[in-house]
Amino acid sequence: DRDQVIRSWQQILATRDAPEIECLNVTPYVIGEAAFVVCHEALDGNMLAATNIFRLEDGDWKLIHHQSGPLAVLPAVDMEAPSSERLH
Repeated sequence: DRDQVIRSWQQILATRDAPEIECLNVTPYVIGEAAFVVCHEALDGNMLAATNIFRLEDGDWKLIHHQSGPLAVLPAVDMEAPSSERLH
C-alpha cells in the first residue's frame, strides 16, 4: 500500500549509501490537478530517462508514479542550466 511505498523510499534515501541522483534537462507539464516531469537522471555514471507523475492533493503535489530507464544514446546536457537539480 501507499504507506509501505513511502517507508521504502524513506529508507532508501536516508541511508548513507544512497546514490546521488542529479536531475538534468527538466521539463514540467501541469494539466489542472495533474502534472508530470520528464528529465534525465545522472546516477552512478549512468544516464537515465525519467518520468514523474504528480497529483494535487489538499494543496500539495504528491508523486503517484516514477519511471526511469537507461538511455542508449547520451543527451546533450547543459551543466549550467538553471533546471539542473540535485534530487538526493
